[in-house]
Amino acid sequence: MEVENGVAFIKKAFEKEDEDKMWARYLVDYRNMTEDNFMTFNQYKEMLTTPPPPMKLLYMAKRETEIRVEQIINLTLVKGGE
Repeated sequence: MEVENGVAFIKKAFEKEDEDKMWARYLVDYRNMTEDNFMTFNQYKEMLTTPPPPMKLLYMAKRETEIRVEQIINLTLVKGGE
């Protein structure tokens, strides 16, 4: 039980340290905020802690990839020959 309490205490300390760093960063950005882009610290904190949406990967067929590579090579050769 004591170990769990110790781990919880350390976790809380790290969370507080992260929040203090976010606050310092907020104060720097706050100087440049206007009425149009103002946000509260809680909004700012949420923006920093929300992970970005996953990127969509572009899958191409092997032949399509080969065609694009050939086009790039041809562009390089044309520009290099001028």
